[in-house]
Amino acid sequence: MKRRVQRVICRLADCIVANAEAVKRWLVDEGYDERRITVIHNGIDAAPYGKTAADGRLHQELGLPPGAPLIAVLCRLSPIKGLEYFLEAATTLAASVPEARFLIVGEADAQDAEYRRRLEAYADRLGLGRRVVFTGLRLDVPAVLDEVAVSVLPSLSEGLSNVLLESMAAGVPVVATRVGGNPEAVEEGVTGLLVPPRDAAGLAGAIARVLEDR
Repeated sequence: MKRRVQRVICRLADCIVANAEAVKRWLVDEGYDERRITVIHNGIDAAPYGKTAADGRLHQELGLPPGAPLIAVLCRLSPIKGLEYFLEAATTLAASVPEARFLIVGEADAQDAEYRRRLEAYADRLGLGRRVVFTGLRLDVPAVLDEVAVSVLPSLSEGLSNVLLESMAAGVPVVATRVGGNPEAVEEGVTGLLVPPRDAAGLAGAIARVLEDR
């Protein structure tokens, strides 16, 4: 139903704005008129990011060891975000980087509340214990990023993610899946690393590489 409504509206529109070239290509593949599609990438206000030195407050608030490298996903908790693969990667990294801690920052919409419960149960089955923290919704994203060592986006599908832009504005290296507009935002080997979706081993390897290069 949603897609049918979208088609009707877009046929009536003089211009369709996509936030990534990848989204434009998808629209063209779906039969939309390429001549009416304009790409305008997302933008953020970079002023609040990367302005303060990490002071350890987040570690203290969450009861984490001082100085522990924090590997974080900041996103809405939804199956499309591929968070199971992040947890599987965390299991690998917990063995090789035992001091690391893993944050899932965000909350599920009402329709995805059960997904959060499944993730928490999966983390328990993987034996992650207190190494992983579900923080819930945070409104202090710049302060959170000040203490994050690696920002991870394991999405299965994506447009152009604001959290990638926010992470880079904060000077935090990113590891993201090579889907949607992510390759348009991340300069491979410079601002971050890209891995295939649904590849927990690749995700763990890329995160480990970033940690080694800190």
